[in-house]
Amino acid sequence: MSQDYLQSKDYSVGTILTDFRPFYIPIFQRPYSWTKVECQKLWEDVVEFFLSKTPYKFQLADAPKYFLGALVVYQDGPDETKRMAVIDGQQRITTLMLLLKAFYDAIDPITSRQDPDQQRQKDVLERLEKSLWVQEWDDSRDENVPVFDKPILSSDAIDDENSKGDFTKIITTKGLAPLTLAAGNPESAYVTNYLEMKALIDKAFAVGGELAKTPMWRLVNSILDHCTFLFIKSNKEEDALRIFNTLNNRGMQLLDADILKSQIYAVTADKTSFKDEWATFSILARRAKAIQTSVNQPQDEMFRMLMMYVKATKSNAGNDIQLRAYFEKKAEGGAVITDKLLADVMIPLTAFFAAMSARVKVSDDESEDIEPAAVPEWIDQMGLLISDEAAKWLQVVSSFSKNTYWRHMVSVFFVRHWNDSDFDVKFERLLRKAVAFNILYLIYDVPFTNIRKKAYNLILEVYNNGDFVSEGLLSWSAEDSIQFDQDAFSARVEELRIKPNFSRALTLLHAYLNPDQHQLIPVDAQVEHVFPRSWEKHVSAHDRGVGIYGVTDEDISRKYVEKFGNKVMCEAALNNGAKDKYFDFKAGVYQGAFSSKYKGAIQVDENGIRTPVVPENQKNRAKAKASAIADVQSICKNLVWGRSQIDARDQEVKQTLFKFFKDTLGL
Repeated sequence: MSQDYLQSKDYSVGTILTDFRPFYIPIFQRPYSWTKVECQKLWEDVVEFFLSKTPYKFQLADAPKYFLGALVVYQDGPDETKRMAVIDGQQRITTLMLLLKAFYDAIDPITSRQDPDQQRQKDVLERLEKSLWVQEWDDSRDENVPVFDKPILSSDAIDDENSKGDFTKIITTKGLAPLTLAAGNPESAYVTNYLEMKALIDKAFAVGGELAKTPMWRLVNSILDHCTFLFIKSNKEEDALRIFNTLNNRGMQLLDADILKSQIYAVTADKTSFKDEWATFSILARRAKAIQTSVNQPQDEMFRMLMMYVKATKSNAGNDIQLRAYFEKKAEGGAVITDKLLADVMIPLTAFFAAMSARVKVSDDESEDIEPAAVPEWIDQMGLLISDEAAKWLQVVSSFSKNTYWRHMVSVFFVRHWNDSDFDVKFERLLRKAVAFNILYLIYDVPFTNIRKKAYNLILEVYNNGDFVSEGLLSWSAEDSIQFDQDAFSARVEELRIKPNFSRALTLLHAYLNPDQHQLIPVDAQVEHVFPRSWEKHVSAHDRGVGIYGVTDEDISRKYVEKFGNKVMCEAALNNGAKDKYFDFKAGVYQGAFSSKYKGAIQVDENGIRTPVVPENQKNRAKAKASAIADVQSICKNLVWGRSQIDARDQEVKQTLFKFFKDTLGL
């Protein structure tokens, strides 16, 4: 990097804000995210520095300094119209601006009371104005005056939805009312931190405060004159972006998506459209978190899905590659980071993942509405590609927290085939097979290295054909083949009955394999133990002694409680209503003889026909709803529910699951 384009020197805050202004936060920067904790630490540091030095020392040529860190910028435009883009130091410089504005709003009523020298007050207010707002010439006054709607620092970054526009409002509003500001947008990081700075100032300079006897102008001047940055300036955007790409060892670590964001921005012709597109992509990525592995890095997850597609285009079935390293090496010689990458690939792919997520989990982000101008018209249509049949398999496979490779298959399939006329048919078939592949490998506890080998080869088949075949799916060598037969499969399932992920996924899968299950199972459905876990609380000692439920030993009962034959998916409300009661009561709840005011049951006539006792009260009857899950209603056909019934159903569950994997994968 040429020295002509890179300058580095210590400057005070006041010098930086008055000699190098104006500044702005570029679009590729992360949102402002400092909290009260960081604000309090900054305040404590500058106050401690101020109090540790006697006033006369600040007048010396070698006056002490407090180092705030590095501020890396590049000059955007020629000298006469220059703007400084902040590449590193955004969080600190933004917080300092909030602090200076809080001083400006507080200094008048406090300083005038404590410092009789009005000129001191006037001088410090003028210094703050020069540090907060752009100065323009006023012919009528024959001097530069602050333009209060043009702050020294502005931001083009895509702020969090809760903070949009608040920084500008805080800096440009004179006579800001804290209560009004707090009521307007209390979740905004800008609002929270401005109010925190205001409160710290008020407390420190109030009667009894640590600065009560100190004129406020002294502390303001200390910050402007003796708090310094290492100011690094580049005149070339590409050099600044190169610096940006390496600055992940200080402050908040940059995610891979942050780096890729800057690279996409650098090659994008329409910067305004990019801002809207990235905002859309970011929100959609957060909405897709129900089917992501790393919910704290949803943007990175979507770029990993893109990487799988690019690898497939190169017929690369190799192992995992670090995301940033892969794209920075231009993805095997191809130019992946292009002007239209966001609009043409990432937004459609992420919208599809968000649509899948919506089918398997109620969204936690209903407040994150995308602004109409930023929403491509077709995004709402993505949900139409997720049929009820596809949603069944999504619900099942998303039950596994460790599951990854099915998403890779889906992402490659989508980008390659989403414009196919028979996309929905192909997608349902692929998703069913991907579910079977992923779950079967986890049932047999196949090492991830072996799963990865198979998965990457299958991904290439998906790219080329929209599907994959199962030849050689269960073997790698003579030593490590899966023994796939009914007995071995049943033994593996039996071992997994107490593991929550497997318990839910296999119980849900069996529920959907019931030919009478014609509608989607509610996303809040729970695994119900028909024979209750706390059975001894609800069965008399006499009944336990004679074995009325076919179980007399507590250890045996625990074994039967956790069998898959005793588990069924059940709506949350009915599961909570059934509690750990005996079967007659539960069967009544399952069949709708239950409401908040009526504890239901069933009655058996002389022919053994069971019917629910329906509440006579019309209001209670309306509240009583029977389960819409076919597996639950099948269980209600039994007169009793004990060991023999659990054994019979357990065998049926294992046979049904075995047939699913065998038929789906053609084994």
